[in-house]
Amino acid sequence: MNDSILVFVHIPKTGGVSLFTYLSSHFKKEEIAVFTPILPKHDILDIVHMCNAPNSNIRFIEGHLPYGIHRHLNRPCEYITFVRDPIEQLLSMYFFIRRNEEMPLHDEVNQITFQQFLMHPDWKELNNNPQCRYLGLTQTFGESISDPSTWWSPGSTFRNTYLVKQFLREQYRFIGITEYMDVSIKELARMFKWAVPADIPHENRAHKRYSRSQLSPETHSLILERCSLDLKLYEYALQLFHERYRVR
Repeated sequence: MNDSILVFVHIPKTGGVSLFTYLSSHFKKEEIAVFTPILPKHDILDIVHMCNAPNSNIRFIEGHLPYGIHRHLNRPCEYITFVRDPIEQLLSMYFFIRRNEEMPLHDEVNQITFQQFLMHPDWKELNNNPQCRYLGLTQTFGESISDPSTWWSPGSTFRNTYLVKQFLREQYRFIGITEYMDVSIKELARMFKWAVPADIPHENRAHKRYSRSQLSPETHSLILERCSLDLKLYEYALQLFHERYRVR
């Protein structure tokens, strides 16, 4: 990777905690910068300053931050990420927030149904194509890095099929698939010439949630409406994954 910084765009509930455990084992503590938005006084500007400081040791950035931080850094970046079946990702997010009291929206989400969660107008970053938003397919990073609200500014349009594939191929060195976690981590290890782990960690799973088969037809239709772009993204990412690693 030379002097570049590896950036892990951690889309919530895509198996990122498991991946971070594995990735971080290949870096020293002083080489890692973690962005955790739920922590008080935690600002992405801290990450930028740490990376741009003279003689910075940072070589790996991880966190729930969208694509685009490279525009504010003085070193090149390489992006990696994982994507997940959108229906499974939404279900996992909803029940994860309900289960964890430290989550900012816990009290509100604990009082509403999954369908109400999907329809909430103020939670677009969670319920309206969240994976596309993180990967930079529906919006820009924003000019003001100190203002998180600009990170979710809507872009012009969703790129057409060709441009989506081109963007993913060119901007992300690696895109793993949560449903192929074991294969993904093994291929990632081979890419960076790391030892392939004997056991793949599976952490931070949401327990006690119902499955997609229990969704009502109305709720299923709502997901198709709210996350139509994420569904396209997942289809494209799967195709790219199969092409690169010949997984069947």
